[in-house]
Amino acid sequence: MCGSFFYCFLTNLNFGIRTDGGIARWLVPIKYYDDHHSTKHYIGRYFYEVMFYIVLILILLNIIFGIIIDTFAELSEEQHEMDHDMHEKCFICGEGRANLEKKSINFHQHTEEVHSIWNYVDYLITLKFVDPQETNAINSYVIEMVQEKKIAWFPAAHKLEESDEIEENDHH
Repeated sequence: MCGSFFYCFLTNLNFGIRTDGGIARWLVPIKYYDDHHSTKHYIGRYFYEVMFYIVLILILLNIIFGIIIDTFAELSEEQHEMDHDMHEKCFICGEGRANLEKKSINFHQHTEEVHSIWNYVDYLITLKFVDPQETNAINSYVIEMVQEKKIAWFPAAHKLEESDEIEENDHH
C-alpha cells in the first residue's frame, strides 16, 4: 500500500482519518535494526506518521471541530437572544419589561392590550379593504409604507432608526 511517498500520503489520508488516527496497522511493519537502509526508512516513516498524526489529526481536525462547536454556540446564543426579546420586549414599541415596570406599567397588560400585535394585524387587514381615496392622512401614510415594505410607521421603528444613527456616528 505504501510503495512511494505519494501512495503513503494517500494511504495515510484514507485510513488515518477514518480509523483511530493510527496508520501502523495498515502498513507493512519495518524493523529499524536490520540494516542501514531500513533504519533510514524506519526513521523517515516514523516521523512522517507522527507529523501526520500531529498536523492532521490533532491540529486540523480540532480546528474544524472547534469551528463547528463555535458556530453552534453562536446560533444558540442568537436563538437565546431572540427568545429573550420575545418575552422581555414589546414588539410594537420596543420597550423592555424592566423599563415599563419602572414606570409602574404592567408588561403583560401593555403587550396584550395597549400594544397588542393582533390589533395591528387587524388594522392592516382593515386598511387592505379600504378605498385609498376615502382615508385620512395617517391611514394613507401607513398604506404607502406597507406597499413599500417599510416599517417606519411602527412606534419601535423610530427607536431603531435612532439607534442606527447613534451607531453610525460612533463608527465615524
